[in-house]
Amino acid sequence: MNHNYCFEFEDIILKPLLYSDIEELRRIRNKERQYFATQNEISKEMQEEWYAKYLQRDDDIMFKIVSKKEPDLFIGAIALYDIDEKQKISECGRTIVDKELAPEKGIGLMATKAVCLFGFDQLGLRKIRGGVLKTNKRIIKVDTRAGFYIINENDDFYNIEMTRRSINIENRKTIYDFAINEKASMSVTVDEEIVNKFAEASGDRNPIHLDKKYAERSPFGACIAHGLFCIGMISNLIGNTLPGAGSILLEQHIKYCRPVYIGDRITATVEIIGIEEIKQLIIVNHMCINQNDIVVMEGTSKVKLY
Repeated sequence: MNHNYCFEFEDIILKPLLYSDIEELRRIRNKERQYFATQNEISKEMQEEWYAKYLQRDDDIMFKIVSKKEPDLFIGAIALYDIDEKQKISECGRTIVDKELAPEKGIGLMATKAVCLFGFDQLGLRKIRGGVLKTNKRIIKVDTRAGFYIINENDDFYNIEMTRRSINIENRKTIYDFAINEKASMSVTVDEEIVNKFAEASGDRNPIHLDKKYAERSPFGACIAHGLFCIGMISNLIGNTLPGAGSILLEQHIKYCRPVYIGDRITATVEIIGIEEIKQLIIVNHMCINQNDIVVMEGTSKVKLY
């Protein structure tokens, strides 16, 4: 498509791909061809033929990528193509960046976010899709950071999709920002107010939590906190700290080891023990201990990142 769209985002500008750009595009494409589904070398004639056909299409928007610092220097290209105006769906791809001309990190990620944001804001797209070679770990990482998620796969490709809600403009953490053995902790002293609030919120008014005389006659000898107290601390850590915002609890296994008494100082810790990058899953161990370093609760949780 012969277009006049320009779109600025962070440190880059997307500009129309011109005939004067295609030889540089061919050079970079041939140098990086192992990352493309079609890995044959492109000749000058083939590139010119492709560009002529591209100009005749009305569902294909190619951009060249330039930096705001050097707006005349071609450093890469990216496209929205197979644009379906009725369904408001498009493919995203043909992404390529010359690492020698743009040595700073993050140009590909900026360009991916930029072209998708352009599609949502300027073209009114609902969804943007793409296909990534399973062997292309670099692009999988970039697309995931941008906000794409896997919808299905075949032997060679992951099919990915992005919506206006999933695009990662806020630079929220993704699966690639976490590491095995990463930990987070918090501590809380249990008091009667906390126990009463748990009873009120849950409706669990078991006298073992609220009635001192009743509790004194029980095997515990005193009032104990609700089991939800420790689970709540773990939920706090998972939802706010590790992994944090964007994480949803899918599965949890809990073992209560000792009672938690009013006056106990409880420290909760979560530790990452497994990461499934493609499925966007994080597995954590979690443990609550009291002021005497006695384990009162332990278990594991499976968390999905969105």
